[in-house]
Amino acid sequence: MAYAPDNIVISLLLQNLPAVEAAFQTVLHLVDQAQGTGNDLGGDRYRTYLNASQVAADRTGTVLSAETLLAAQDFFSQPGQNKTLLIGRVDTVGVEGYDDGLAACIVAGANFWLCTADTRVAADQVLIATYLESTRTWGFYIFQSADADWLTASIPAAFSTIETFERWAVVYHDIATEWADVCWAGNRMDFDPDNQSVPWFCSLSSVAAYTTALTAGELTNAEDNNVNVIGVYGTATRYLDKGETGVGRSVDYILASDWYTSRSETDIITFHLAKTARGEKIPVNPQGQNMILGLLRKRLRQGIDAGHFETVSPVDDTVETEAVALAITAADVAAQRLRFNVQLVWQTAARAFTVNVYGRAT
Repeated sequence: MAYAPDNIVISLLLQNLPAVEAAFQTVLHLVDQAQGTGNDLGGDRYRTYLNASQVAADRTGTVLSAETLLAAQDFFSQPGQNKTLLIGRVDTVGVEGYDDGLAACIVAGANFWLCTADTRVAADQVLIATYLESTRTWGFYIFQSADADWLTASIPAAFSTIETFERWAVVYHDIATEWADVCWAGNRMDFDPDNQSVPWFCSLSSVAAYTTALTAGELTNAEDNNVNVIGVYGTATRYLDKGETGVGRSVDYILASDWYTSRSETDIITFHLAKTARGEKIPVNPQGQNMILGLLRKRLRQGIDAGHFETVSPVDDTVETEAVALAITAADVAAQRLRFNVQLVWQTAARAFTVNVYGRAT
């Protein structure tokens, strides 16, 4: 019998597009629209740049100011070519604060992990840090300050409200027009955290030396206040140390945690969409738990291989990087929910070395 066209039905079901991943090699640099000749970005809320030449091409009219070009050139002067710079506009003419501008860039689609800004005003810097701390589950802010109170027994009063916040770091420089914060961002963001975890103390280029060298007492105070400073280390004449957040954690701890949570969230969303598209369940039972555990543990393995996490704590071998499923309760069934606990043991980068040398005649 000859087959008629309606004897054969073939259905093509396309896989859902994966969820958008967080851009961990991208920096958003916020600029004052009214700065210098202007930063109106041609009406765009933000623009994307892959190299300094692209930024220079936009240095026309009121699109980008000379100050913004200098910051971008310093950003791209750092080693490597894998980073991306977003320049975002803060409409100070329209009475926007820097937190408003940051929020507007995010609404417009800016995808980034690290944020910097052209402002050296403490109140603006506090606005940005507060916004990231209170509204984001991932992301980080680096700023530069010339306030000499960072080098005293306590942090400047203007920053007291963010003293316990986790998502910021400050680098001290006594020349306010330097771009040490932007250089630091460009230096570290060239490395892909999917493949490599890096320490956040490093040698910078395109940064001037301090006008006045810090005293031993000021260095001690800076360390106590969790302030990052620039000095000489061996052949490195612009070495940023210690690579810490405002509360004294290594910045790579925050990046590693954000990387894991963000990537795991993307994995679960993508997997869930694929299952529902095929008409399949992720059941609220041990089988469903194992499906999600597989995703969580795969990312943990990637994080261990990249150097974000230790398999076992070097101090206590009973503490491990692991993901476990929690017992399913009646409340879980009612809420159609699976619950898990994940423990991350951060890998720590050594920056201090103690060597005991013993000499003897025989």
